[in-house]
Amino acid sequence: MGTKLKSRLALVAWFILLTYGLAGVVSGVSQFDRFIQRDYFQTGVFREQLDQFVQALSMMELNDFSKKEIEKNIDVTKSDIQHYRYYYGGLDAQTDNIRKQYQDQIEKAKNDNNTELEKRYIAERDRKIKEITNNFLSDQVVKDKIITDVMSRIEALKDSEKKRSQRELDSEKQVFKYYLTDTETGKVYTNLSADDPSTSDIGNKEKWFTADYEAADQSELYTGDYIGGVSEDDVRIESVQFDSQNLSDLLMKSAKSFEGQIIVPKAAPRNSFIMASYRDFNTNQLVFYIFSGSALLALNC
Repeated sequence: MGTKLKSRLALVAWFILLTYGLAGVVSGVSQFDRFIQRDYFQTGVFREQLDQFVQALSMMELNDFSKKEIEKNIDVTKSDIQHYRYYYGGLDAQTDNIRKQYQDQIEKAKNDNNTELEKRYIAERDRKIKEITNNFLSDQVVKDKIITDVMSRIEALKDSEKKRSQRELDSEKQVFKYYLTDTETGKVYTNLSADDPSTSDIGNKEKWFTADYEAADQSELYTGDYIGGVSEDDVRIESVQFDSQNLSDLLMKSAKSFEGQIIVPKAAPRNSFIMASYRDFNTNQLVFYIFSGSALLALNC
């Protein structure tokens, strides 16, 4: 009876060790790529955080989306001009429509002996008719209006990005320190104060992470890599032949290349999300090694 009990207990113990060992192996295989990294800053999760930071930084600070830059890069074709010009019909149809819009208002003001209001309506009507007439007289006038409309969509995109990620960007600037130089113009972009040492002057022992961007070895930071997809809702301008691909292409033309560094100094705030993730990773990595190691020992028992 005692022998049978011992055999059953041994079998149960063996089954428990086998289950524990197999669970550890499965966990080890599934988490191997993550926890085999030297530290949190080598993981894909951190790389995504860095990419999100660079994307927001590119959209709001690094890329030049000024009207001058857009004018230089936008390609307004004859077809674009004709589409804009005739979107609401020919010249006669459009001017007649404006006259009809103001006809009742002008008549009412006239019947009410409101001369001032009548003159204001007439002036507004004549101004709009003149604007429409100019659209049919000058291609440049139409081109300027198209550029203005496109610029309004780009500004809307920037405002949307600002509302979405400005708070996160400001927070991440406390963690990420950057010193980047436009390879074309030499203009420097940095969030370091005048009293701070440059990113390259901070020793490796004082940094958790360093991303080097150098044109010499073709590893410069190219903001075109961080221009995400643009939806049709982002760019819809009814009177302009402009779709999401047009705007994405235009943003790509405004992309720039930078040399320099982005670092995470050891002086980064401990309460930041990234530093909290770093500490969590260290804890979980230790648990992973202990669990995986003990599981392998269990299988060898």
